[in-house]
Amino acid sequence: MFLGVKDPQSVVIDEVSGQLITILLGTLTFYHAPPGKFDVQIVGAAWAGFVLFRLFDIWKPFPIRRLEKLPGGWGIMADDWMAGIYAAILMRLALHFNLL
Repeated sequence: MFLGVKDPQSVVIDEVSGQLITILLGTLTFYHAPPGKFDVQIVGAAWAGFVLFRLFDIWKPFPIRRLEKLPGGWGIMADDWMAGIYAAILMRLALHFNLL
């Protein structure tokens, strides 16, 4: 417990780390643009990754809700990491099938 609450809203490192997992595993490791080339596809994929991450972070499908119950700060971090992994999986599928 920090600041008197279980998951303090003023601490956002859990959200940042979950979003980084989505972007790094879902888009940047899949998409290889030529050096110096800016492509609209990667921006759209990043926005889609953000939306997917927030969806999984709020919805908390199995096993995300169970991860929240881990002791200490692990539960606070682990649920966002898993939401990031779920979002990254959907990102990879969407990019593989040219949906983005």
